[in-house]
Amino acid sequence: MKKYIFFLLIPLIIHGNVCDSIKKNVIIGDSCTPLIAKYTENAKLSIWKSGIGIDWLIRSLDIRKSDFDVSNVIINIGTNDSFNINSNICKLFSSLRRAYPCANFIAVQGSWGWGNNKRIKESKVKAFYEVFRSYGAYIIDPPIGSVKNPHLDLYVYTLIGKEIDKKLKSI
Repeated sequence: MKKYIFFLLIPLIIHGNVCDSIKKNVIIGDSCTPLIAKYTENAKLSIWKSGIGIDWLIRSLDIRKSDFDVSNVIINIGTNDSFNINSNICKLFSSLRRAYPCANFIAVQGSWGWGNNKRIKESKVKAFYEVFRSYGAYIIDPPIGSVKNPHLDLYVYTLIGKEIDKKLKSI
């Protein structure tokens, strides 16, 4: 039994030393993720797929090994779930913390005003990302916002990239 407890403590000991020296930042999420990455100097594109929601992202995180080399994860998710406050956000953050044990989390607010999200109001989007904040994520302003097509190279991505880089430098 003592040997088993010792092996459980090893990751805690390693975690404390490893996490202090890391400065690798990744961006994960849906189809707008590459556009966010394009305008972010200090983070690299990682897990992303067009048309995905929280459940797909959870499954993708759950099959990965824990990555102790990542200190910040920028999350771009929610649009394809129509900002459903009852989606599995709790499990998402559990999976994020397991996959990236040393990381801080930064959320980019998604887009609405197009497709299935034509009738979404900004207040619903804000409420959705307040749940992310309650799990410890920093929320980037501005959101991608109400746009006709978020898959175009919009100026708002430049603003979002600058805000991400500013936040990453301050952490």
